[in-house]
Amino acid sequence: MVPPSTGHVDVQVESLIVDLFTGVDGLGYAMESAGLPKGLGQHKTIMFEVDEECRQILQDKRVGPHAKLSDWQGHASMPKGSAEAMSNVEYVSRLLKSFPRLRRVLIAGGSPCQGFSQANPSRTGGVHVESSKVWMFVVAVSTVQSVARSLGMAIQVCFLLENVVMESQWSRAISEMLGVDHVVIPASRVCAAERERSYWSNMSSSELSPVPVDAASVLDAGWRPAWELSSGPQPEARWSTFCRGFPPGQPREYRASFARLPLHAYQVRGLAYRPDCDPTVMERIRAFHKSTMSQVVRKKSLLDPSTKEYQARVELVEFIHCQDGWKALRPLNGRERDRSLGLPEGATALPGVDVTVFDLKWSRLSGNSFPVPVVSHLVSEFVGAMISSRDVRLKQCQPVAMDWSQEKVQAVMRKAASLGNVSH
Repeated sequence: MVPPSTGHVDVQVESLIVDLFTGVDGLGYAMESAGLPKGLGQHKTIMFEVDEECRQILQDKRVGPHAKLSDWQGHASMPKGSAEAMSNVEYVSRLLKSFPRLRRVLIAGGSPCQGFSQANPSRTGGVHVESSKVWMFVVAVSTVQSVARSLGMAIQVCFLLENVVMESQWSRAISEMLGVDHVVIPASRVCAAERERSYWSNMSSSELSPVPVDAASVLDAGWRPAWELSSGPQPEARWSTFCRGFPPGQPREYRASFARLPLHAYQVRGLAYRPDCDPTVMERIRAFHKSTMSQVVRKKSLLDPSTKEYQARVELVEFIHCQDGWKALRPLNGRERDRSLGLPEGATALPGVDVTVFDLKWSRLSGNSFPVPVVSHLVSEFVGAMISSRDVRLKQCQPVAMDWSQEKVQAVMRKAASLGNVSH
């Protein structure tokens, strides 16, 4: 018998989706893509997100009868919507009591990756101040299991964690805590853009089969991929992994006075051009294509202002952003990045964004988003169980221990830091 809740009780809800680090709700779009009807009334989604711009997008586009944006704060100085709520036994107890007919819970999220990312030359792994927040995910799974047992609720607790491909000591540590090995899936199998990511899940799923994708089709009318400048159409080509931009004055190797992407992003698989531009402009674009856009350049060279690779790339970037070059050659805009990841057009757009120019905020939001077709595949088992009102088919793996705490998770991460060479 489930103890009565002291708050609102919804006896219709059988499925609870706990969306940690929600971003722009890539998980929600993925579940809809997997076949979840928008009108299915037997589920509730709780979104946890602290970023104010993401919260604005979620409030405008995703909050509704079945989706709530959490305002939880552990204390006055904590931002609203912290995923830390799911480690609070009192909060989780009230939440579960609110749904006495609950049969299944999905805890999903992509925890911060800055400390794990290979693109970060000073990465420190799971002891990084942001990436250490993976503890919130592990403890959330552990807490829901523990509280459900104490309440006598027979609930299936499912999970899906996403992060970048990282050094092995960190992926092994996360696998140890979650009791399941990770799988690496390149989004390029089913998306117009590359985004190779690691996923940990206890839900059954088949291997993701590749599908034909025309990467050029995501571009606005009149634009073509820069890789066509030398070799024409390339059906198998994909846009390179989308990056977040830098504000003026950052980073230290090139303190530009304008917002831009990292220097390594300005190459043929990151740029689009207009074939109908002025012939003199096209001549200059072809010169850039030969000198830098089409060249395989080591990232280390783009950190050193004394190299010719660095100087050529900076000249290209300044042509695009400071000399009106963007009218004929530019990085993909927010609309195009959304399409490339399988998101609805404008899903990552803030109100009033000008999509004709490079927008720093839009690049940041799309740079953090899930590849929708990949996540759709991974949550399809959960969605199928929701629709058919059946149990979720789970992998044969060790259940997550019910005594994980922030301190225990961080101890595992500190141990992992001592097992491998952490880059600084």
